[in-house]
Amino acid sequence: MVNAMKKILLLLSMLMFIFTATVSAASAVFLKNQWYEPSEGTAEYVRVFTTDNPDYYRYINDRFAFAINLPANFNQAFESTNGDGCIFKDEYGSSFTVSGGHNMGMTLADEYDMDIQNHPSAAYKAKGDDWYVISYLENDRIYYKKCFINGEYWNTWYFDYPSWLADSYNNKCAAIESTFTPGWKSGRALY
Repeated sequence: MVNAMKKILLLLSMLMFIFTATVSAASAVFLKNQWYEPSEGTAEYVRVFTTDNPDYYRYINDRFAFAINLPANFNQAFESTNGDGCIFKDEYGSSFTVSGGHNMGMTLADEYDMDIQNHPSAAYKAKGDDWYVISYLENDRIYYKKCFINGEYWNTWYFDYPSWLADSYNNKCAAIESTFTPGWKSGRALY
């Protein structure tokens, strides 16, 4: 039984590699990892994918399997050494951060309450069964955060930008948020 399971897992891994290689060859874009250090074990490039909309790329995290679209003008990439996420920046100092991790006792209610306490004048806040969103203005910057939490994992997206870019980026938040898929809902393997 164990050998049969190993064979099935090997076959699934091979199929996933073939699918990923096919998608990568056809639509991958490689952004230089600004944190690349050969001795540190970081990847030299961060792979993102083109989408049907030329204004957006799709980032898929290999370790925690979450995925999200990001504006294509966020072409400076900073991927972490341990593969838990990536920061993307644009030419104006705006920051787009996605990350994931193993849940070590976090609850959605506690994290949401902590964010609300830290930002009591939040302009927007909402909560669902396994997610919450909060948006606020601080030091002339707009912050937008969406966090997914379940019993095993958490995935978070932060988007912050200067308030003078509000007309451009506020509308993108809703479009981007709808593309954010936590790893456990993606159907991809989590490592």
